[in-house]
Amino acid sequence: MSRQSKASRAVSDTAGRPAPGLVRPLPIGLLDQVHDAVIATDLAGIIQMCNAAAERIYGYAAAEMIGQTVALFYFSEDQATIGARVVGPLQAAGAHHVAALRTRRKDGAEIYVDLRLSLQHDEAGRPVGMLGCSNDVTDMHRAEREGREQRQDLRVILDAMPAMLWHKDRDNRIVRANREAAALNGMTPAEIEGRSTFDLFPEQAEQYHRDDLEVISTGVPKLGIVEPLETVRGEQRWMRTDKLPYRDARGEIIGVLVFAVDITDQKRAEQALEQARDTLEQRVARRTAALAEAVEQLHREVAQRQQAETRLDLALAATDLAMWEWDARREETLFDARGAQMLGYAPEGMRQSVGFWATLAHPDDLEASSRAWNAHVGDGTASHFEVEQRLRTKSGEYVWVLTRGKAVERAPDGAVLRMIGTTRDITAQKALAEQARRHQAELAHILRLETVNCLAAELAHEINQPLGAIANFANGLATRLRQAHPDRAAMLEAAERISTQAMRAGAVLQGVRSFVRKDAPCQQACDVNALVASAGEFLAAEARHRGVVVRLDLAPGLPVVTGDPIQIEQVLVNLLRNGLEAIVAEDSAQGSLTVRTCRGALGEAEVRIADSGGGVSAEARERIFEPFFTTKSTGLGMGLSISRSLVEAHGGRLWCEPGADAGATFCVSLPPAAP
Repeated sequence: MSRQSKASRAVSDTAGRPAPGLVRPLPIGLLDQVHDAVIATDLAGIIQMCNAAAERIYGYAAAEMIGQTVALFYFSEDQATIGARVVGPLQAAGAHHVAALRTRRKDGAEIYVDLRLSLQHDEAGRPVGMLGCSNDVTDMHRAEREGREQRQDLRVILDAMPAMLWHKDRDNRIVRANREAAALNGMTPAEIEGRSTFDLFPEQAEQYHRDDLEVISTGVPKLGIVEPLETVRGEQRWMRTDKLPYRDARGEIIGVLVFAVDITDQKRAEQALEQARDTLEQRVARRTAALAEAVEQLHREVAQRQQAETRLDLALAATDLAMWEWDARREETLFDARGAQMLGYAPEGMRQSVGFWATLAHPDDLEASSRAWNAHVGDGTASHFEVEQRLRTKSGEYVWVLTRGKAVERAPDGAVLRMIGTTRDITAQKALAEQARRHQAELAHILRLETVNCLAAELAHEINQPLGAIANFANGLATRLRQAHPDRAAMLEAAERISTQAMRAGAVLQGVRSFVRKDAPCQQACDVNALVASAGEFLAAEARHRGVVVRLDLAPGLPVVTGDPIQIEQVLVNLLRNGLEAIVAEDSAQGSLTVRTCRGALGEAEVRIADSGGGVSAEARERIFEPFFTTKSTGLGMGLSISRSLVEAHGGRLWCEPGADAGATFCVSLPPAAP
């Protein structure tokens, strides 16, 4: 018996009467020509009839489907929701359409169908069955899902870029932006997309649009544009921008792709360097030989910094990022060609297990790397994975890298299945940071030399006193020795006084030698009160010579701080000398300099140096710590700038306040040593 006759028997009995539940026999021969699957059921969902397309789509023969319920086509986990999604709406409206319904074939494969249902009625208008028409849309559904995943992956990649990216159409409207670009305006990508550049940057939008139209009309990219930008908060920034034509699938230019890097700090650094160079050139003739050497050193540092900035510009222009992907299911990590070049491997050798990459990490960095990985992949407390670490190249050398990543796919239980991230070589930046630290120590040493140069007269006077006393006591001792009956007690007293004065002179010279010696910076526990007392003793002679009273009010029980005692003492000496000079400049009969130590609100050690001089104006306090800014006619303007750098290198703060009655108060705050 043919398939058509079997199906016909399913809808009509031998007497030619309609089968129970249907109004009339359906034309099976005609339905077999239909491409869509057609299935008729009674109200209970029992299959009464199906056509050839239903057999093809679902993989069952007609005899296997007829008499079964439509549950045959649904996965067990979907059974509970079918009534609410399909049957209920059909009974309420008489017809229902489900755009993409998940069903199963006989072989268990998952397929999606576009389902159209209608209720069937008898001659009296009573519902007696259901008729469904469906077609296979699995490929279309899968393509849509993959498209969504690709868009999500693209968004993650764009947001991970350390630069701003816009896609604008011909009307200067933003079609797409990454998180970095949106954050410039205090928005999210969803908030900024669809808005016009004229709304976001009204002052510069016209110029931006002219450049965009030039790229769109010519199809030639515009690279390395340096242009100003005003943020939504009114902040002025500088950008280095590349603009490339954006084409659709047919190759037609429909917009422009804008890639921008914030170079504001670089521009400000260039201006500061130009100002520093001009100032140094004007004053170099008036400095001492030691200061002339410092200026030459500064010129070399400027040249090195310019070279480093040139290399950094080239790195930013090409992003210098290596992309990587980690797949937990395959248990492997894949780097791109840039990552292969960075580590010295061939591109085909960059598909390796996670364990392999762990062996490349420096042993000292393994703990920090594992902690950052577990914070994102393990317990999920971190929104992304980020770590600075050293990786061993194929040649055996180590390079410093900054690695960032984010999970883009998770299992139902939250376990990370896939991550995408970037790796950037930061070895050069690490080297520059170490070089800057060494240069800071050099500048501190030069400042100490300048301080001793200014104190030379006072130091000579301080040494001459014990030397004169030694000469007097020696002459007295010689006189007693010439006597017939010398007084042994008087001679012993004179010898002891000679020894005391010699020790005093030696202590003065030892203090100067210790202060000006050029040692490598060291970190040790420091008693702040002892450093304050030492700095006060160092300047005691100058204070007496200038008629200034120095008062020390040292609080007991101050916390111990960690740092370089020579550098901290240099800061204190510099601030005390500034106070002395401010008092002398006022030409008052009697001036005073008060140094008080105390414990700060957060437990830090605090030193407050208050002078009775003319004070510092509000305008000068805004700039007093800038390099080359000075209120003295012969000042270089570097002392306070270097002092603040030294304090901040120790994790502390240096600031200036107006005095209670007159003068100014300079405050130093240093954090307590770690327990």
